[in-house]
Parts: sequence; structure tokens; C-alpha cells
Amino acid sequence: MPTSTFLRGQLWWAAVPYLPEKPLDVLRRSKAGELRVALTFKHRPVLVVQSDFYNAQPRYNYLVVAPVHSLKAEDEARLRRVNYAADLVLEAGEGGLPQPSVIFLNQLRTLHKNVAENFIGQLPPHRIEEMDARLAFCLGLL
Repeated sequence: MPTSTFLRGQLWWAAVPYLPEKPLDVLRRSKAGELRVALTFKHRPVLVVQSDFYNAQPRYNYLVVAPVHSLKAEDEARLRRVNYAADLVLEAGEGGLPQPSVIFLNQLRTLHKNVAENFIGQLPPHRIEEMDARLAFCLGLL
């Protein structure tokens, strides 16, 4: 996939490293005594938050993304009520997502571009502006 296909504010399906909820169940010691954790990968939507300057660089093979989680009705109502600065709540249909979702902007990850598999959609400009403000707050840039 050409690296120029990624743009800031796009949503993609990607294989994202996932640490099980009980990481102590998957801890192992190597023969050298190093502690190892077995990661699995979940196929989930991610939002590209990285600058288009880096997205377009043919030799820069990484994306900075935020994970996207679908929401049940009661979770959506609670998140909208508490309005965490790090949570960007989307309605069904926004950015091509079929159901209400939340983007956790305080859980940024770096992924290789080859794990982003299928384009979902693009956030509209006003939602990217909101994302920028929430990211700035999360990263202490205000």
C-alpha cells in the first residue's frame, strides 16, 4: 500500500497489539531470566492522528493512531455526560463507523503502516478541530 494513502483524520481497520486484561496470566520468563509478555492482536478501527507530513514520507513506515471502540447506548450516554477531555465520542455514521464509538486520544499507539488494512472513512473538518483540541489537552500542549 502506498504510504501517501494515509491522511490525518482517517479511520482504518488495523491489527492492533492488545494486552489481555489479566497480563499476569501471560507473563513468562525467558531462559535468560527476562520477563516476557505474550501480546495478541485485535482487528479494530484506529484514527490516524499523525501529521500528513509524516504520512506522506515514503521512508517513514509508521503511523501514530488512537484506538476506536464501539459503544453501547448506556456507555455513550455516560461518556457524553462526563465528557472526558481524552474521549472523542462519535455518533453512528460519523467517519464511516456504523455504530456510536469513542476514540481514546490518551491511548496513542504507533503502528507499522502495513497493519492498516481497510479504509473506513474520514472525519469532517470540525471533528478534526475537536480532535486537535482534545489531543493538545491530553499531551499538555495548552
